[in-house]
Amino acid sequence: MSLILSKSPAGTAEVVTQAVQRAHRAKFSRRSALGGGTPAVVTPVAPLPVYLLGLKQVTNSLGLASARSVGWQSLILQGKNPVAAVDFDSDTSGNASKSKSYSQGAQVGSVAAALAVAEALPQVAAANYEPRLLQAPAINLLALWLHGAQDVLIPLDPAPGTFKPYVTYEPKLFFELAAKLATHHLFDDRPQPLAGEKPDLTQNPDHNPDDEEPPLSAAG
Repeated sequence: MSLILSKSPAGTAEVVTQAVQRAHRAKFSRRSALGGGTPAVVTPVAPLPVYLLGLKQVTNSLGLASARSVGWQSLILQGKNPVAAVDFDSDTSGNASKSKSYSQGAQVGSVAAALAVAEALPQVAAANYEPRLLQAPAINLLALWLHGAQDVLIPLDPAPGTFKPYVTYEPKLFFELAAKLATHHLFDDRPQPLAGEKPDLTQNPDHNPDDEEPPLSAAG
């Protein structure tokens, strides 16, 4: 048994490749005056579906069934090393439509590390699981979601509160810990900054993060 990837939207390779090429053109055009060289060869990895949990869903422990599909993320490898991620949408016909972001940073490596942990789990050796990315931005939580007969969740690094990165959680405990974190946000509906980001003090206090899709990955 093993990790079974979801079927990628039609046109995924084109959308991801175009995003990588645009990022490289921008990067090397800035270096052209300094004699920048040819971009290194990179390889897109089959994308993972991305799901979102809003503050109310976490606070009320509504479970994984309440998570909303918000797109896809493909890691980009240089050799065997993850160096970037491309987030993209799919349209109503199930085709890859447009890239939303190209990002680099610690989170890219964290996704790859969580996948490596997942591949070594006894649960995965005994049954098939579909890997997904799960985000709960109101509590700064990102996790690898192994969807199967018995769902498993692996928080990414850094993990908030009492969550431990790269440790497996069954859904009941995962939502208990997440709900405790969420109670601190009940009277502050402003989007919370991701790790390493400075809070936006000009944000409208009436803004509700459940009404907005946050970036799928934190830029490095």
